[in-house]
Amino acid sequence: MGFPLELCSEADENHLAEYICVICVTLVESPVLTECQHVFCAGCLEQWVGRTQHRCPTCSATLHGTPKPLQQASPLAWRVLGRVRVSCPLTGCEWKGEYSEVNSHLTNSESHLLEGASGMREQAELKAESRQFKEAITLYSKALAGSKDALTLIGRGRAWLQLDQPTQAAADARAAIALDASCSPAHSLLARALVQLGEFDAASRALSSVPVKDASLAEVEGLVYQLLVAEREGTEAYKSADFAQARECFAGVLKHTQAHSIQLWLAKSELGLGLCDQAIRRTREVLREAPNNGSAFMVRGMAYYLQAEFEQAWKHLQEALRLDPDDAATVHAAKKARKVQRAAEGAKAAAFKRNFEEAVALASQAIETADAPMRAPLRAMLYSERAAARLRLKEYAACLEDAAQAINGSDSECKAASLTRASALHALNRHEEALADMAALIKLYEHDVQIKHAYHRANFEVRKMKRPELYELLRVPSISSIPEIKQAYRARALELHPDKVDINDGAGKKVAEARFKELGEALEILTDDFKRKLWDEGYDRDAIEERVQAAQRAAREHTRDGCCGGGH
Repeated sequence: MGFPLELCSEADENHLAEYICVICVTLVESPVLTECQHVFCAGCLEQWVGRTQHRCPTCSATLHGTPKPLQQASPLAWRVLGRVRVSCPLTGCEWKGEYSEVNSHLTNSESHLLEGASGMREQAELKAESRQFKEAITLYSKALAGSKDALTLIGRGRAWLQLDQPTQAAADARAAIALDASCSPAHSLLARALVQLGEFDAASRALSSVPVKDASLAEVEGLVYQLLVAEREGTEAYKSADFAQARECFAGVLKHTQAHSIQLWLAKSELGLGLCDQAIRRTREVLREAPNNGSAFMVRGMAYYLQAEFEQAWKHLQEALRLDPDDAATVHAAKKARKVQRAAEGAKAAAFKRNFEEAVALASQAIETADAPMRAPLRAMLYSERAAARLRLKEYAACLEDAAQAINGSDSECKAASLTRASALHALNRHEEALADMAALIKLYEHDVQIKHAYHRANFEVRKMKRPELYELLRVPSISSIPEIKQAYRARALELHPDKVDINDGAGKKVAEARFKELGEALEILTDDFKRKLWDEGYDRDAIEERVQAAQRAAREHTRDGCCGGGH
């Protein structure tokens, strides 16, 4: 709701039309400018958008994003609007001035007599309707300075509630109830303020003291009861370590209140599930509004601890202890975080010194002390460190178990633990499993050099594993000379020649032909020094052909560039 047009000067009619809100048909108040260059009251447009799916009331253009305040979007237009001549909206006041001066005039304690209290409240209600709650509170307060009444207190309390100031709202509600104990809106305001403070028991007691409740108050009472039940169920679920259920309960409560106590319960439930990032974001919002909330510092410190960010954890836990030195939960959390930090850092130092037995022992101590949730990065990090140490100790089965714990527990340790797991699988000759792991991982880290190297190694080992045993086929040792290999080939060729298979044995004939072909390939590879070197290094026939062709291309390019006499 804007400023009445009948109070505007006729001399400004020429440019007044540009500043009329077509929704409330008054002079715009708290004006905003849309992308299509139309001006509206901020409160009017907010309500309109909720009903019409983001369409401009003037031209029906789609509204993208949030319209900017006119003062920011067009300072010149804002100044022109402020120069419009208007009269005081209060009956009996002869003041005339510029539109930009109306608020200061209304809130000037010397501008109006006490008889104007009701008119002041009406102006405050108009400010509240246009969502100018700070200005509304100022006007309500001036009206109350002239005459205290329950309706004005309730109006100011509602404005306080809109500004997320439930403590002041509750104070105004209690003052209104003291003036009129039967005032249902005052009891409703008090209950809603207590809900925003997270004091559901107090809200329930306040409502139970009202002997006769209207439909509106009964609805509020039903909501308070639902929140009480949800809070108790969430608390019981948290204490029984059912963190998923606790999180669901507290998230449901937060649909109706932003109380810090409920936000911290939800953050603790998220920590129980190892969702550290979400707990850190949530506690940051609480601390912005309540910078001396010791519980928020404690929960945030534990979130950093479970992320293995020990310095940040200690910083926040120390602040929590400064605010409440006697809090047993914070003291216990700080001691636990320090103990785990020492063990974790000791394990890394021991591994760096190649004392892997000590690294395993210290990592095990840290894992047991931390008792971290499955999804916590700290838990994954500790299991990953222990897996790496056990790999060096050739404890491959235990290494694979630890790596699986790290991979399943957190994405942050997926890469390191997967590389450790691949090395252990290779050591156990389970190359195909390693290749499958690396094929999946390289999709996530396609540009990572380590992952590429691990993938190529796994692929190499699988191909090597599937090669025929050429030396065994020829029945010669790997150190045989070329003449010895040729001699062995002639003997085996006579033995494995397909003509020795019965012509009617079709299947046997095919097997013999394939075997004889392998024999020819063995002769080709093992009597060529370059190919035999690659074979002994583990390359299969296809890989050898690729490298031979690459070497030939390089030789041709070398000659074409004028080297080795090619330029004469």
